[in-house]
Amino acid sequence: MKNATMLYKLGSKLKWEGVGYDTIIVDEDDVEDKLKEGWFRHPTEAVAAGEAKGDADLDGEVTRTEMEIKAREMGIKFNHKTTSASL
Repeated sequence: MKNATMLYKLGSKLKWEGVGYDTIIVDEDDVEDKLKEGWFRHPTEAVAAGEAKGDADLDGEVTRTEMEIKAREMGIKFNHKTTSASL
């Protein structure tokens, strides 16, 4: 490798501030290909991309709104009487 570069994506190998990351070290010639495959130059870019996709577990506590969105996506029925704990 003439110029090693570390890239990041959400995963489970490493954990920092409650967020799991995977890392990979590639030659600078391979960076663009890996970026197209979903890797990022910096961990904060990986988190931002995950949050944009709606990954609810990245920012700590899951909100009621996030639970309702996920329940709708999964076809789980609920109403205003459904508690957050049961949702």
